[in-house]
Amino acid sequence: VHEKGTYRHNLKVGDWEVYNDKGRLIQLSIHDEKAMNPFAPIQETTWNDAGIKLEEKYIDAENRRILTKWNENGKTLRYAIYSNGTQSNWQNQNYLQYEKLYYENLQLKSILNNLPNADTNFVSYFQNGQMEQYRHGYWKENTRFDQYKSWNSLGILISEQTSSNRPKEIHQKSIQYYNSGGIKLRVEIDNNLKIDEHYSSTGILFSKKENLDNHLH
Repeated sequence: VHEKGTYRHNLKVGDWEVYNDKGRLIQLSIHDEKAMNPFAPIQETTWNDAGIKLEEKYIDAENRRILTKWNENGKTLRYAIYSNGTQSNWQNQNYLQYEKLYYENLQLKSILNNLPNADTNFVSYFQNGQMEQYRHGYWKENTRFDQYKSWNSLGILISEQTSSNRPKEIHQKSIQYYNSGGIKLRVEIDNNLKIDEHYSSTGILFSKKENLDNHLH
């Protein structure tokens, strides 16, 4: 492995290139001493020994970090956008705004979308293409609305949750299902009132509890 580049004021500047033992370029990093983090590259591309691009990351004009990864056949496996462009940590999930992942067979695995005005925050799929999870949350005035659903690999809904919360008001509902599709557990919270209902696999309600201010009644 051979690396070449230029230093200025003890900092890497401009293009830095890494070559394998056969003289093929396997990594190109671009450094800027005026960047927010002058010790890390503002752009970096990596190739395998066959010359296929495997990873690319850079800071865009909006100061976001953009990361793309490919498999050995040049097919996209991951595309991600991070809000913080300081080059500090390319894996910091706290700054992750958007991410699209694929299985090795190129089947879509998941999409995370926390960008403004997103109609869905998260959706994931099993390798057979069946939806696995769905999540969406948004604000309307001072109320937070959230919805979540999950399925098994056969496409049967196994749980769902909805909520609408605002100052001094809480409304939540959670339902778990048997694989047959029948309700297994239902929990509803309406401010200080919580109702738990348990059902048998044949649909019979066998337990119901109501709590008001954490007291059974």
